[in-house]
Amino acid sequence: MEKGNDVTKAGDQSDDGLGKFTVGDGNTHRMKNFDARLKKLAEYCGRSYGNEMKLLVKGMETVFEEPEFPEGEEENKKKMAIWNKKYDNFIKDDKQYKLKKAMVYNIIIGMCDETVKNRLESHRQYDVIDGTNDVMKL
Repeated sequence: MEKGNDVTKAGDQSDDGLGKFTVGDGNTHRMKNFDARLKKLAEYCGRSYGNEMKLLVKGMETVFEEPEFPEGEEENKKKMAIWNKKYDNFIKDDKQYKLKKAMVYNIIIGMCDETVKNRLESHRQYDVIDGTNDVMKL
């Protein structure tokens, strides 16, 4: 979530205690409140979905690297078996990450009041951001 000078936390609390993001006047107190709310959200996502989601909320995207195929090793069954396991883990980890990322995205959207949601939806890239659950661009 981008830290803008006009987004802050409202006084209303959601069921999870994370609060709501709402449009404010950008004063220093409200920005500290926003920062505290974002920190609390990062901690919640870390506890609920793992460290990668905590880092995502803090602005650090995790990238899974596909294992290199063992070139010229087609005859070596052991190396191929190891590669197959690594590749299976890569696919599983990437899929789980995307599922958790969608959950975090929806938590953040759920924390926004209608004014903030309307502002987000009016952004020219919102459909792409929403379609890919892009927490970093949100």
